[in-house]
Amino acid sequence: MFKLPKNKSRITGGVVTAFACAVFVLFFSCETDVEEPIIIATFPLESGGILYGNWTPIKIGFSTPMAEADAAYLADAVKVRDHNYVAVSGAVTWEENAVYFQPAEKWQTGEKYTCFINGVFSALDGRVAVIKTELVFYAVSGLEVEAELPPVPEIEEVFFLRKTGDGGYEESLYDVDEYLNNVIEGECGLKIRFDEEMDFSELRKSLHIEPYRNYDIKVIDNRTLDIYFKAGVNPLKKISFTVQADMHSFLGEELKQDYEFTFTEWKSGFELSAMVVLQNVEYEDQDNELPIDLFKEKRFQVGAELYDNEMIIDFTYRFNVPLDLAAAIDSLSKIKLIADDERVEITPRLQEIGLFNIEYDQTWTDMEYGTLEDPYRYLIVIPGGIDGLNDGKGHYLKEDINVMLDVVDWDEIDPDRK
Repeated sequence: MFKLPKNKSRITGGVVTAFACAVFVLFFSCETDVEEPIIIATFPLESGGILYGNWTPIKIGFSTPMAEADAAYLADAVKVRDHNYVAVSGAVTWEENAVYFQPAEKWQTGEKYTCFINGVFSALDGRVAVIKTELVFYAVSGLEVEAELPPVPEIEEVFFLRKTGDGGYEESLYDVDEYLNNVIEGECGLKIRFDEEMDFSELRKSLHIEPYRNYDIKVIDNRTLDIYFKAGVNPLKKISFTVQADMHSFLGEELKQDYEFTFTEWKSGFELSAMVVLQNVEYEDQDNELPIDLFKEKRFQVGAELYDNEMIIDFTYRFNVPLDLAAAIDSLSKIKLIADDERVEITPRLQEIGLFNIEYDQTWTDMEYGTLEDPYRYLIVIPGGIDGLNDGKGHYLKEDINVMLDVVDWDEIDPDRK
């Protein structure tokens, strides 16, 4: 942090230091690969900017890690003059990848100043940046702007970008509520628009992607960023991209909060193909397979069967693809049998599961039951969505499935089987 002279306040009246204006700089390199240009961000603004505060320093920051310049060289490369072209005395220092000019005496309110920057700076990666520019600004005492604090910047809108066949990007509004709707396929990204002009000089300090992967940044203007990234080889369930609150506006105000945008590489291509209840006679001619298209509108009559002194029901689930072992165990543990009847006093218990390639079995015990005229009602709840059933290979069940059951005594359904 830049240190101020003793008994001197950088800002009075509650106004913070501002950093602004992205400037592209010429650079020379021995490398043949195309590289992003070195960008400087300065405070005050390049054309007619206002410097708030009596002792606020001028800053020239770099977008690329730079080698620290010699103090004598800095003093020669950065000079400030007033409107009469009289030199302003001050100290030029290097700190945290930036050059600062601190005036020896406080800025004069209403005065027009010009900062002349003319120097050659070396990046740590070997490139050499030539900076030659002039920054015109006006000084305003912090006391005079006490009632007008700079606005707190926010992100006002975000678009999800998908690369099209012609090399462009299709924009759609980002769904902030459901990251499973933001499916990464191929090359894609985000367009982020702020409601204030922002300091983009040190972007990567304020941007974070988890789990980490390479991404590219394109500054569209002082309020807009495009972020580009690609789908990975192995589909990830959740990817988050965060714009941290320490990103600040030209006037030095930090963002109101962290903003997190989430994505998935999973797809909703996992389906329940069939469900079988062994203790069922209504669809016995269909191998006890319940019609999936009737799940939302019909209750299926099933029997609680006495087996080894316990009342049980057996279910079999078939999916459109085989599950790996871990996904099969996880999915069967998520499928629940719950009572949908106030008369049921005991919660059903999952007694065992069976894994037979494309068939996955559950046996539930502690079943209670009613009569054919007045059965007890239960629900099989099969959760969908990004946290529901999945095949362990990047595909999930799109929606919840609820199967309504009327449970009676199996011996009453089929007395001949006693």
